[in-house]
Amino acid sequence: LAYPFSKMEIFNRRSAALAAFRVYQEQGLDYEKSVDKTREFVNYTHYLMTKSNLPHAMRGGDLPSKLLGTAYTFRRFTHNYILSMIYSMRGTDGKFNLRNMDVFIRSMAWIVVFGGMASLPFLDDLLDELEKFFGVPYRAKIREALVSMGGEPLERAGIAGIPALMAFVSPVFKPQ
Repeated sequence: LAYPFSKMEIFNRRSAALAAFRVYQEQGLDYEKSVDKTREFVNYTHYLMTKSNLPHAMRGGDLPSKLLGTAYTFRRFTHNYILSMIYSMRGTDGKFNLRNMDVFIRSMAWIVVFGGMASLPFLDDLLDELEKFFGVPYRAKIREALVSMGGEPLERAGIAGIPALMAFVSPVFKPQ
């Protein structure tokens, strides 16, 4: 299962590196400086995919670190995404600035448009904890509210994003 993702990640990184290298060369940077800036660009945009990308408690070679690291396997992207959103909210002086919230808000909006509410970072985990603590089926209530406001199309788009509406357009995409 990891093989196709690995190959796609390599392709994405190589494509970004090639494009960045060409831009830096066109800007007149020498070869070494272009390579350094390209490496920095790829790590900044695609994140470093090594142990150094993990929270400190998960970097060790002992059993607790390995267990924590395993639990964090599918959270790296979400973690890096949130960090990049936090960095985007800083001003040129490095301090948090509400005026820079536009990047964060637009990013969240597009995530919801294409992936639905289910794609919001940590929403699923938050709903799990709320449902356990209060005993209220929040997911079902959200679905009911969306159906009451706009029927099944709104419920599908709200939960799974605009691509989920393909089932209403073509019978090929209808769930079995």
